[in-house]
Amino acid sequence: MYGFSVRGTKGNLIIDDNTPILTQMYKGQLVINREVVNFFDEVRPYAWCEVVYPAPVTSGPPPLVFAVPAGSAKTSLGMFSHRGGPGAWSGFAVLVSSDLFMLETSPFRSGTYAGWEYRVCGFGQRGAYGLDEWGLRIMKEGNILFDSAWPIVKFDGLMTAWNFQGFRHYDAAEYWTTRRVYGSSDWALATGTHTWGPPDGEKGFLLSSLGSIKTLVDVGDDNVAVTCCVLMGFNGTDRSKIWAVSPFGSAQHPAGNLDMMLQWNVLTATFKGI
Repeated sequence: MYGFSVRGTKGNLIIDDNTPILTQMYKGQLVINREVVNFFDEVRPYAWCEVVYPAPVTSGPPPLVFAVPAGSAKTSLGMFSHRGGPGAWSGFAVLVSSDLFMLETSPFRSGTYAGWEYRVCGFGQRGAYGLDEWGLRIMKEGNILFDSAWPIVKFDGLMTAWNFQGFRHYDAAEYWTTRRVYGSSDWALATGTHTWGPPDGEKGFLLSSLGSIKTLVDVGDDNVAVTCCVLMGFNGTDRSKIWAVSPFGSAQHPAGNLDMMLQWNVLTATFKGI
């Protein structure tokens, strides 16, 4: 009956004393800080970026971590993993592929900027932005639910209309493996695209949702169940569409069931000006 609430033009509840709003807590650049070395001490063309937050995120559920393109690099991102646990989320790790289509074989060195920014978001979380000396603050039972110093993040929608592009061959021995193997020309990537459009720095996708998908691969007499990672990125400076690629392994034709990729929903959010 008493309190504070804000509603949108369609009557939808945006914020009240029981409904915290999504805000950006931390941001930074994705820079390679963990190289991958194979059996012959050769640095691989993919690597890890591990991020430690300035202070742990104290929410029960993990924060929402978005990736925002901020450069012309052709890298792709995937295999995300949170660090820490409920009440003390300390950071994350994400795999960075130096080439969207996994054709590059040059070493991917520590200190390399991946061309992406990360944005760590949460509900009613202060993060690095502190509190406004003057402005609006919403509190409940001594806890701050919102402060006008906190950058507000708006959900943009879901990417649902993926367009399957087909399979591409690549040399798995050169890109992924720890030992030299040959006869791997049947290794393939499943590729798909989705419309994007905004310039760099304005829109991001939910990086923390990237993991793996289960599907079937045709290897001849049988369809074999496999688990594949999904990597997302852009083809150079083109921002008209974003790519999702998945290394399927050695498929005889190749062919496979791509229903999981075609039905994949990826959350996006707007970061323009923050």
